[in-house]
Amino acid sequence: MGLVWIKGLSCGFILVIASVDRIFIYVYNEKSKIGGVFMSEQLYYVKGVNGQLTVYDDKVVIERKGFLAFGTHGLAGAKTIPIASIQSVQFKAGGAMVNGFIQFGVLGGIEGKGGVFKATEDENTVMLRMGEQSDIGEKIKNYIEQCILERSKSQAATGSQTVSAADEVIKMKQLLDMGIITEEEFDRKKRELLGL
Repeated sequence: MGLVWIKGLSCGFILVIASVDRIFIYVYNEKSKIGGVFMSEQLYYVKGVNGQLTVYDDKVVIERKGFLAFGTHGLAGAKTIPIASIQSVQFKAGGAMVNGFIQFGVLGGIEGKGGVFKATEDENTVMLRMGEQSDIGEKIKNYIEQCILERSKSQAATGSQTVSAADEVIKMKQLLDMGIITEEEFDRKKRELLGL
């Protein structure tokens, strides 16, 4: 392990242990006598032309360090984007004449449109050279797309369960109206279907 940092607070403490690929944070709150462990695992890291991109299992961190980063983004600090907020990812591999890029689209964000040249100004974009940077960029794109796909499948499954429960309640109401089931049976089944 690398950095170890302990911060005493009036109501508890925070312990941070960081290494090259993991961050372990333990927070203890004295008042409520609860502790929590928060841990992110670094999956990918690429030092791009205009910034550094680190992908953890739950977030993407874009840092702006270096001369070109200063020239295109000024004194912008690190930006953290939760993976759950990412709606799209665009990747273009770098070539012999032009750098490539990886760009993250977030809900409510305005991505630079116009290819590589507009992407240099976008805060959610890291420029990549051909070779290893582009190879890692493609792996990151595939990982983010997989996360988006899994999230959409999960949301679709949740939505279809809600619709089917509502459909079942409607069917039960029709049976009640036809006199096939009693009011008590309808109420019991409705509570069961809606999880009440």
